[in-house]
Amino acid sequence: MHALVFLHLLAASLYVGAVAATLLIERRLLGPSSPMATPDVLSVVRTLGRLTSAGIAVLFVTGLVALVARGWLSSLSTQVWLHVMITAALVSAALDGVAGGMTRRARDRLLQDGGAAVAALLARAHRLRWLGAAAGIVALASSVWRWRVG
Repeated sequence: MHALVFLHLLAASLYVGAVAATLLIERRLLGPSSPMATPDVLSVVRTLGRLTSAGIAVLFVTGLVALVARGWLSSLSTQVWLHVMITAALVSAALDGVAGGMTRRARDRLLQDGGAAVAALLARAHRLRWLGAAAGIVALASSVWRWRVG
C-alpha cells in the first residue's frame, strides 16, 4: 500500500510540475515583450502536455486501486470529499486536454501560414490551463479536507 501511495504522490508531482512549467512557458510567450512563438517552443509545450497527461493517467489508476484496496468504493456515497476530488480531477484533465489540442493547432497553424492566429489560440489555451490548474488545486484541497473531517 505504501508503494501505491508513493506512486500516487509521484504522479501528482509530475502533473503539478508539468502544468507549472507549461504555464510559465506560455506566460513568457504571451508577455508584452515576448519572443515569437516557434514550432520548437510549441513542441516543448506539447511534450509537457504529454507529461501532464501521463501524470493524470497514473493519478487516476493509482487512485482507483487505492479506493478498492482501502474499501472506500463501497462507501463512496457517504464520502463527499471524494466526489469533489474526482469531479475536480476530471475537470482538470478535460481542460488540460482541450488546451493541449489548442497548442497542437497553434503549432500546425504556425507551420502552415506563419502563425496568423497563433497568439489568440495560445492565449485561450493558457486561460484553460489556468482553469485546469485551479480545478487541480480544488482536487488537492479536497484531499486535505478528507484528513480534516476523517
